[in-house]
Amino acid sequence: MLQINAAELVIGAAAGKGEKHHYIPSLYTRAWAGADGRLCEYARPYREVKPQWKHPDATGYVRGLYTVPRNDPTVSEYIERQFFKVTDDQAAPVLQRMRAGEQINWDSQCRSAWSRFVISLMLRNPEYVARMAAEVLGFFDPNNEEAEKRYQEIRRQDDPETYAEHIARSTFHPAGRASALAMQKVIDSPLMGGRLNQMRWAVVTFMNERFPLLTSDRPIIMTNGLMKPTDHLSIPIGPRMLFIATNNEETENMIRSMNPRTLMEQVNDRVASQARRYVYGLGNKQLRFIENRLGRKWPSTPLETSVPA
Repeated sequence: MLQINAAELVIGAAAGKGEKHHYIPSLYTRAWAGADGRLCEYARPYREVKPQWKHPDATGYVRGLYTVPRNDPTVSEYIERQFFKVTDDQAAPVLQRMRAGEQINWDSQCRSAWSRFVISLMLRNPEYVARMAAEVLGFFDPNNEEAEKRYQEIRRQDDPETYAEHIARSTFHPAGRASALAMQKVIDSPLMGGRLNQMRWAVVTFMNERFPLLTSDRPIIMTNGLMKPTDHLSIPIGPRMLFIATNNEETENMIRSMNPRTLMEQVNDRVASQARRYVYGLGNKQLRFIENRLGRKWPSTPLETSVPA
């Protein structure tokens, strides 16, 4: 049997090559950029956290992260050039209006655009892509006995004798497409999107607190689920603005009634502790705070350690 490196056949296999694929879109992090167009990126390349000034487009990406290997360019770059482009483009005006303090009529179009973007931020990171690809790969692994059995059941007389030989000769591999479709399916899940769309949405604005809100490569703050009355979700949408989704007025009022400084500290604590690689700030004055938290890798959402079935 031909030996094939199956890990090279799924989405994420081309990481490090090709186009920039932003798992933290610059349209989101741009709010933390200063007058010169740069934000402060905090990272821990070794032992110490290092702040660096970067343009939003120069951080929060992995080259080739969503590329589907061994397919024509239209298919291989579909997730980045089409799926996430549409997701980000539709969310951009909604985010802009929230940041401008506009009163938004949350019709179905606006809600769907924003909830899809929020859900995408939970799932488009390199770690989730890798876990999802590994799950899908098990079904299509050319060295897997079950995959061989399925192939023999549908194999035609003029097809290669084994599944591994079939894959080796193919110009594409079904695992790549399947892992790409799995990501789209989860992000567009009616269960997840429907639940988020049914919640109460609001924006909390802060005024003159000393330290602004941070964000990171895990910007979503979420309770262990969204079904219970007190469950909620939040995401910083700017240095002094926090989007919140709650299941009832009491929970929303509870959050709004918190001391602004305490609320901001709690948000910053979670956002920094959840980060895997990057924390972002308006400036470099929160270095000590971030040093004590970056690297804890707290789960951001229940999806953090799960993969699609």
